[in-house]
Amino acid sequence: MKTVRLSKELEQQLKTYATREGISESQIIREALVEYMAQKTEHITPYEAGKHLFGQVGSENTSGSSTYKSEIKKKVRERKTSH
Repeated sequence: MKTVRLSKELEQQLKTYATREGISESQIIREALVEYMAQKTEHITPYEAGKHLFGQVGSENTSGSSTYKSEIKKKVRERKTSH
C-alpha cells in the first residue's frame, strides 16, 4: 500500500470527480497511474522521438545546410544595419 499526498485543490478535484462519476477515489488514482506508466514505458528510440526535427524533411528546409551560413551572415548584416 502507498500513501500519496495531494494539494488541497487536487484533492477537492478528485473528490468532486469521484462523486460525479460514482467511482472511488482509489479507482481513479489506479487508472491514472496505469495510464501514466503506459505512456512512460513506451519504447521509442531517441531517433524516433526526434526524427521530425532531423534533416531536410523534418525541418521543411529543402535547401539543406548549404544555405545555413549565408542565412546567418544575412541576419548578422541586417542586425548591424538596423542598429
